[in-house]
Amino acid sequence: GYAPASVAGALHSLASAHRRRGRGRGSDDGGALCAEVAALTERAVTFAQTRAFRAQELASTAWALAVMQCSHAPLLAAISSAAIPTRCEFNAQGLANMAWAMAKLRESDEHLIAAISSEARARICNFKAQELTTTAWSFATWRCADAPLLDAIASQALRSMPTWRPQDLANTAWSFATLRYQHQPLLDAIASEAMIKISEFKVQELVHTALAFAKIGVCHMPLMEAISSPSLRQISHFTLQGLANTAWAFAVLDVGDTPFLDVLASCAVQRLENDELISLRRPEATVCAGSLLGAVGALRLARRAQRGFSEAVRGAVEALGRHFDADFPGTLTM
Repeated sequence: GYAPASVAGALHSLASAHRRRGRGRGSDDGGALCAEVAALTERAVTFAQTRAFRAQELASTAWALAVMQCSHAPLLAAISSAAIPTRCEFNAQGLANMAWAMAKLRESDEHLIAAISSEARARICNFKAQELTTTAWSFATWRCADAPLLDAIASQALRSMPTWRPQDLANTAWSFATLRYQHQPLLDAIASEAMIKISEFKVQELVHTALAFAKIGVCHMPLMEAISSPSLRQISHFTLQGLANTAWAFAVLDVGDTPFLDVLASCAVQRLENDELISLRRPEATVCAGSLLGAVGALRLARRAQRGFSEAVRGAVEALGRHFDADFPGTLTM
């Protein structure tokens, strides 16, 4: 039979292969992969329930399930139960991976969350940038504003900020903003470091950083001005959602960069005229429509309404509604 380490290793290998196949394109083969790993997950349940898995194997198995989008309830429950009494055996990467996996799969066992928080705070000095950002993202996804943990993450982050990548900076800002946790020294450090590395920021990182500072209500004018320049250079790579979110952020913070807002609005109008909103899948289209309407409202409140933008958004949202209605023709009779 398979040894615990072999089962965890096999699941990890399958997940890594899945990630490589899905990189750069949408991958909807989660169901097929769950079927493929059925035998392994059944063995893993037994190993987790009997405490045969070590801490590293628990974290690795949870990570694999999350990567493959395989929400195997019995196995996840068994992993949670086994991880709590063995939490002292996890290293920093294991704690971060466990948190990420459970948050990614929308598993929110409050006892496991408390155990992860306790252990992470105890060994926060061993956390590197990726582990700090991953843990912060996980607690933001859980909507768990654990103040002692967030303060510990911020303190450790301040020690290592110069080594952080743009993704680390943007993701940490997003996490703290999502939890509405305003740690001013951390935000100031993120802003300062982001301005130094702003030319390295990708589109998503620019959008997330602007959105984070707007959500938490901190107007760092030099940062927002720094964001606008690379955004203009990469404007063709923005998604419609990204255009809407960035316009909302600049309007909410009342950043007086009218030419940049003009470009954002003009690009959004062009995308809307090309029916980009309707072409999105229903969940994404619904979120994007909400973001566009939010941008319209924010621009009006800031008295920076953009010519043609409001009308284009209204028309596109109405067309989207008609498109959704067409999916449900006829009336209900009884």
